[in-house]
Amino acid sequence: MENLMELVIRFKKTRSEIILAEIFEIIKSMMWKYIHRINQFYKEDFMQELFIKTYEIIVKFEIQIDPFDSTSIIRNQKQLIYLLKSKYKYLVADFYRNNREYLEKEIENKRQKKRRNGKNKYSRNNHLKLYHRRIL
Repeated sequence: MENLMELVIRFKKTRSEIILAEIFEIIKSMMWKYIHRINQFYKEDFMQELFIKTYEIIVKFEIQIDPFDSTSIIRNQKQLIYLLKSKYKYLVADFYRNNREYLEKEIENKRQKKRRNGKNKYSRNNHLKLYHRRIL
């Protein structure tokens, strides 16, 4: 992550999508910790939210460079990483909270499909089939 701050500075000057993609590639390893907390069916949606939040943070982040202090870039980078991690921490709960109704409907639809198709292994018909197999 040596060049993260340099890329952020260049992005703030140019607003280039190519530089933003490079920043995302560097930060992606930090994002995996939070991506793995999400159900596999919703990982893409959550990654998009992470990228949006990262973009918002980078745009709002104020870089304070002191020309007489050689460690100011490193200090700014540490502050940016700390800010990203602190925002990511609550994004998992926010994702589930914001999409709660949609996710509940989707889960209910999957349950209804299983019931209609008779794939529920505890349904009455399947239970009777298993019982008859044991007897025979």
